[in-house]
Amino acid sequence: MNLQRAVFAAVPLSGAALALGAFLFRANTAPSVAVGAGLAVGNLWALRGTVHVLATAATSGRAPPGSTIYLSLKLVALFGFVWLLLSRHLVGAGGLAVGYCALPLGVAIGAIVCEKR
Repeated sequence: MNLQRAVFAAVPLSGAALALGAFLFRANTAPSVAVGAGLAVGNLWALRGTVHVLATAATSGRAPPGSTIYLSLKLVALFGFVWLLLSRHLVGAGGLAVGYCALPLGVAIGAIVCEKR
């Protein structure tokens, strides 16, 4: 399994494990953890595009047209969505943060389990 597949499998699995753990230990925070994990998976998908833009810029010596707009919109969308969720009290901040931890956990796990050359 290559690194990208390992990470894209490990992040949702980490999020599911965190949501299950939250359900078992404090059931009322499980929805917030699940939303945070979903946000982590969505951000990972968007980060794939970000890495592509940055790698293209590094190899060509120049950023592709529109890359600044893409990166700015991604950041504004992430912060805006989190603000919307928290300001409307749709999720708890602690549970959202725990669920979002699926991103670094999944990346670390994916890096450990992928095939090394």
